[in-house]
Order: sequence, then C-alpha cells, then structure tokens
Amino acid sequence: MKTLIIAAVAALAFAAPVAAADLRTAPVPSIESIIVDDSWTGAYAGLNGVVEVTNGVTQYGPELVVGYNQAIDMFLIGAEVSVEGLNFNNSRFNEVTVGVTGKAGVILTDEIGVYALAGLERELNVGVNSGRLGAGVEAKITEEISIVGEYARSWTFDGAYTPSDQFTVGLRYSF
Repeated sequence: MKTLIIAAVAALAFAAPVAAADLRTAPVPSIESIIVDDSWTGAYAGLNGVVEVTNGVTQYGPELVVGYNQAIDMFLIGAEVSVEGLNFNNSRFNEVTVGVTGKAGVILTDEIGVYALAGLERELNVGVNSGRLGAGVEAKITEEISIVGEYARSWTFDGAYTPSDQFTVGLRYSF
C-alpha cells in the first residue's frame, strides 16, 4: 500500500507540470490595437429631427448643430451648439431654443461611439432657461457622415420643475 501511495504522488508530481504546459492563454491586445483612427476628431455640422414631450404635449421640429469632438485613445469628448425650432405653424416656430452641450464617452469601434451629454438651453420665445442630461450613440456610415440618436431629460430653471423628454435622430458631416 505504501508503494502504491508513493507511486501515485510521484505520478501527480510529474504530471502537474505537463498539464500546466498545455494551458493556453489568450493573447493580450497591444495598446496600438485599441487606439482608434482619428476620424472621430474634428469639427462637424448636422441636422436633427427632434421630438419633445412636455406634460403630455408632443412637439417636433428640426435642430441644427455645430460642434467639435476630440478622440483621446478610446475616449471621446466634445462640445456643440444648437438651434432648434419646435411646433411649426403659421409660418413660424412657436418655440425656438438655443443650447450648448458637452459630451463625454467611449469609442467602441472605429464606427460606433456612445456618450453621456449635459447642457444648458434657453427658449428664446419665453425667456426660460433649462438644463439637460442624457445619452447618445453615433454610428459612422463613412469617414465623414454619421447617424446620431440621443435621449435627453430637460428641466426648467424658472422655479417650477417642468421636465421634458427629448428624442433626437440626425445626420452629421465631419470636416
């Protein structure tokens, strides 16, 4: 019995290094493989379609944006200014809003980026200021053209909390 135990221990001692040598490790990507191309960096202009819901009332209209993005490795930061017109009737927009928005996110692939956004807006028709927080995704169709989808929750600074939900889909052209 003693001989059998010694033989089993010896067999395990010699087999363990052999089993360990058969383990395979996944290749670790180099830093060069996760640095995205520089097509995310630069100025852009775009046209969005906006749907906004406030207190059960739905408004819609166009939005023009101009901005700049900076890619830092796989991270993306940016800022944009916008002008939107909602509820078009009688040859004018009933609500015209100007805004400035900051963005910070991650470039998932050379074609897709996701980001959080925060901004300030002013409704020119009524003189009300508001803030907004949200998230978005941008997908590049070509080096210069991309589609964008965003959701933002806005609230007014006029003393009464008046929230609104804004859904945006648009096209961007990068210079």
